[in-house]
Amino acid sequence: MITDSIFSMSGKPADIPAISAICKKYGAILMVDECHSMFILGKTGGGIVEYFNLNPDDIDIVMATLSKAIPASGGYIASSRKIINYLKHESRGFIYSIALPTLMCKVAKEGINIFKSERAELARKLAENTRYFSEILRADGIDIGESVTPIVPILIGDSNKAALAARKCQDNGLFIHAVFAPVVPQGQAILRASITAAHKKADLFMAARKIGMIVRNL
Repeated sequence: MITDSIFSMSGKPADIPAISAICKKYGAILMVDECHSMFILGKTGGGIVEYFNLNPDDIDIVMATLSKAIPASGGYIASSRKIINYLKHESRGFIYSIALPTLMCKVAKEGINIFKSERAELARKLAENTRYFSEILRADGIDIGESVTPIVPILIGDSNKAALAARKCQDNGLFIHAVFAPVVPQGQAILRASITAAHKKADLFMAARKIGMIVRNL
């Protein structure tokens, strides 16, 4: 079975404990894409395993990226030696691909080193910023769904209104994009905000209030 850990447009987590239990019951291998949870979720950024307090062995294959929380490119797969050996020899995309540029390997390595040395503080700050931004939007009556990550979806619905809201946000100095079908279901267009540990509270307050004003006046 293959699933995202966090769904990229809603910020909602998959029920990995329940999915893992089903896989164990039927002898299935579980592969989880942690592109939007690794280095992010949990008290120290340990990903979906830390978030749900799982045994790492509950997930057979973990895939994640080095181009989101880690600002480089490429990605990785972590699994048993047997599965990794199989993937090396049977994955056509891997066989015909080239190695990452040396510079990107260095950037990824340094990013991981920074994460390892500051992971608890970075995770705490990121969670605090996300909570602060979300609370302001909710207080303004803005529907942001059920995200548990720095992906904060501002639910608009109509695609034209979402596009108009994004343009108004950009005209007001906010870098935010509209997302509509087929990326999200028809009639469920959103603005997709992404919070970082580097954001200052004053900037988050300003952004949330501007977004709230724009969305309320569509």
